Amino acid sequence: MKITKKIFKILGITILVIIGLIIIMFGYFNLPVKKTNAEAMLGMTFSSKYASSIGLDWKANYIAMLDDLQIRKIRIPVYWDLVEEKKGEYNFADVDWQLDEARKRNAEIILAVGQKTPRWPECNIPGWAMESDSIRKANLLKLIDVVVRRYKSDSVVKYWQVENEPFLRFGICPAPDGDLLDSEIATAKRADDVREIIVTDSGELSLWIQAAKRADVFGTTMYRTIWKKEVGYFEYPIGPRFFQFKNLLIKLFAHQKNAIVIELQAEPWIGGSTTDGGLVEQFKSMNSVQLRDNVDYAKKVGFPEIYLWGVEWWYWLKVTQDHPELWDTARELFGNNSIVVTDKKEIVTEENIAPKEDVNEIKSDKNIPNKISIKVPFTTQVPFAKWDAYHEEACEEASLIMLQYYADKKSLTPSVAEKEIQKMIAYEIKNYGNYKDSNAQQIVQLAHDFYGLDNLKVVYDFSKEDLKKYLSLGNPIIVPAAGRLLGNPNFKALGPLYHNLVLIGYDGNKIIT
Repeated sequence: MKITKKIFKILGITILVIIGLIIIMFGYFNLPVKKTNAEAMLGMTFSSKYASSIGLDWKANYIAMLDDLQIRKIRIPVYWDLVEEKKGEYNFADVDWQLDEARKRNAEIILAVGQKTPRWPECNIPGWAMESDSIRKANLLKLIDVVVRRYKSDSVVKYWQVENEPFLRFGICPAPDGDLLDSEIATAKRADDVREIIVTDSGELSLWIQAAKRADVFGTTMYRTIWKKEVGYFEYPIGPRFFQFKNLLIKLFAHQKNAIVIELQAEPWIGGSTTDGGLVEQFKSMNSVQLRDNVDYAKKVGFPEIYLWGVEWWYWLKVTQDHPELWDTARELFGNNSIVVTDKKEIVTEENIAPKEDVNEIKSDKNIPNKISIKVPFTTQVPFAKWDAYHEEACEEASLIMLQYYADKKSLTPSVAEKEIQKMIAYEIKNYGNYKDSNAQQIVQLAHDFYGLDNLKVVYDFSKEDLKKYLSLGNPIIVPAAGRLLGNPNFKALGPLYHNLVLIGYDGNKIIT
């Protein structure tokens, strides 16, 4: 009896320790990440098969992606069932065309080969190859050899990707087979011993080690909001540190130092086919705000390349539904984020602007006045000094209200400001599902959606001298800042981690807020 009690006691303690460790890990994964890899390069997966399946002219979609969005890093699947409909008879016309168009524009291509390639049903095996496992495997290796040898002399191809998430049990596919994957990789390396090979795995549902140890470059997927029949919409409760932790794991246990985001969610995940659901349903898990947020999230992970997923859906929205918002947002994301301020009202931001150098010590410029004060109506985020959960997070809203009332040449009273804050927060909750900790891109989106302001831009990599020049033109500036580095004497205790300021002028070397 005593032994049984002792066993149960040890078991109970062990369970509590495990639960405690899990809680600590989740706490760590969700700690804020301020540092963003602003130099991360964005790319895109393009599926001619999927574009056709939703009624698009896939070639027009592809050209628009290249020319309008100016995308220059592209992942293209080679679909086995399309290039070898009959055994031994290959048709690479569509793949050739895509590479030719990319080459004309100095783009670079990841060519994904194998039986499991991007897009549902995941595995794209021709019917004739499913007669037996031996036939499927032998002809799969032959396909990889043919594809790699065909394109290895084409400079537009930068990487081979062998299979897509080969260890994830997802899709209409044969069971994962590590030995077969090893043979596929070996076949590709024999055909081309120069290019590196990418192997991918699920971002949220695996430890990455099996895929990473086989890869020259490891690629992870990254999904934020998914749909499950049992629970409906579900947002993964993990921050960027979750992926940073797993990157550390593959460095330690797979000796893998090269990792990229191969598939970042940029389209909805709903019950059933995406375009079969209504637009309201689609926008629940992906919209312009969420797209910007996902890219910002991925950049905080810190990987050097981020390939998005959803350009076919963006184009479908634009040309068949008269909803170009996602397409326009993507154009902005893929464009140059350094924007010259020319409009009367601009939003300028830099992550963690609070300084390695003092913001108040800006050098004078002979071409601008020594003193500027823009008469921007003022409100605090708590107009009646009643702090609650809503007002603690309302600095973004208050800043935007100040800019709007400046543009309209209206005055602000505490009563008016309070009503505006409440209306704006209600709008954000209804349309975005959240109102807290908006980044600069989200503030611009809110300004567009709530006030109809279309001339607000985000400016990165600006100098302190630029601030004075912008202000001298009569441009108020919203700056998201590291609150605890501001040294504001009005903050209680340490102050907020994050705070929005409206810069309204300067006097000599001092910036005025």
